[in-house]
Amino acid sequence: MTRIICTQNKADRAVQASPSAKARTLVFSNLFGLSMQCKEMKQVKLIKCILLLAMGIAVLGCSNSEFEKHRVVDLTELVPHEGRIEIPLSIVEETQRGGYHVFVAKGIYRGDMLGMMVRLKGDYSPSFDIDGIYNEDLFIKNGTELISIGVESDRLLQFMARKYGLSDSGLKMRKRQALACINLSRKKPDYKSGEIRFKMLLEREYKFAELLMNFDFSKRIISINEKDTIYRQPLIDILRE
Repeated sequence: MTRIICTQNKADRAVQASPSAKARTLVFSNLFGLSMQCKEMKQVKLIKCILLLAMGIAVLGCSNSEFEKHRVVDLTELVPHEGRIEIPLSIVEETQRGGYHVFVAKGIYRGDMLGMMVRLKGDYSPSFDIDGIYNEDLFIKNGTELISIGVESDRLLQFMARKYGLSDSGLKMRKRQALACINLSRKKPDYKSGEIRFKMLLEREYKFAELLMNFDFSKRIISINEKDTIYRQPLIDILRE
């Protein structure tokens, strides 16, 4: 019994002789608790930041969508011009890739966006000389390309079919369609502020159609215009998937 008591007394003396041990234990305990609180606070702040960021992205996405709708042509009240359909689309994006000028053009119809991408080669000689003589040999094969941008292009093709008095059931625009074209203007294109008129030739599986496309770069408008009403059905057949 005495040996055990002595051992306990030694232990007590050891603790009493080292008061810093208790202090260290207390400090470590407090630091651990504080670090856990910091972690919890950081997690809460991180979650709040993520939620705020998600809300910001959602609002920004809605704002961009609404902004785009307000800056494009509204086609809801479009009517024929002298018996022919002319569809203006607003240029909303422009880039240059591999020698081509690439435009994304859109409109809005009954609240839905529709549009397509158009690729133009960089340089087109005018088909009329200074004397007004037309040179048909200046057609450029694959000089232009119409490219689908997905659902919005499907809507555009369906819109065209309806305006042409044709069925729009199940219509989807094909991914890409190359066109031969000729510059009907009297000068080369000015992609900053000029205007250019094209006559387009489309061919696919023994079908043939002609189309007129006007580009007004100062007003940021691309117009899809009928060359002749006889090309309505072939045009839709060529452009459909």
